[in-house]
Amino acid sequence: MSTINPDHPLPRKNRSSNSDGRTRLPVAQDVAELAGVSIATVSRALNEPEKVRPATREAVMKAAAELGFVLNSAARALSTRRSSTVGVIVPSYGNEVFVRALSSFQRTMRAAGYQVLAASSEYDLATEMQEVTFLLQRGVDGLMLVGGIHDPALYARAERSQVPIIQSFSLSDREYCVGFDNREATFRAANYLLDLGHKRLAVVTGTRENNDRAAPRAEGCASGHGRTRPGTQSSA
Repeated sequence: MSTINPDHPLPRKNRSSNSDGRTRLPVAQDVAELAGVSIATVSRALNEPEKVRPATREAVMKAAAELGFVLNSAARALSTRRSSTVGVIVPSYGNEVFVRALSSFQRTMRAAGYQVLAASSEYDLATEMQEVTFLLQRGVDGLMLVGGIHDPALYARAERSQVPIIQSFSLSDREYCVGFDNREATFRAANYLLDLGHKRLAVVTGTRENNDRAAPRAEGCASGHGRTRPGTQSSA
């Protein structure tokens, strides 16, 4: 195997052509030939860079950039059974709360080495099911959904694909979740306003269809106005 001097630029190599004269996309073998290493070394440099010497890794990366080589993530997912992607479905992009949460989630996933594929269901369970099917077909390693109202077949399909689901924005006794008690939150908010001396409270909720957050929030506010915990009877 020839030696590599990372201090000198790599020679330019034209892309190969097919028999009909059309330029084909570069493959790992092209990168290996230009970098003067084996295909296995190219694979390690791109997929497990910590296992390759810095000089060799740099030579492979320079060759890949020179040729315009792009790693085939689909092939990688087939071999490793991991795609390093996570699917997220929010009810609507028109709600700033979901957009901000999605942005924060994406930053966290990026730091952990994952990419995020996001979709909107528009509060429609059939649309959500279509998006979940699409994401599972793309081999996502996990799903994050909003709330607990979903097509029962969705959970079964994710389980068959061995893809875990995280529920957000609400709590659950059955699913892994990152959320809060919507009734309790607005109950406390209503009591805070009443303690400040306000007498008449109003609450504006969002879409209630296929939404297990809006109704509990209204109920919590009403309970707070009546000074009773959600789910209890007033003594007045």
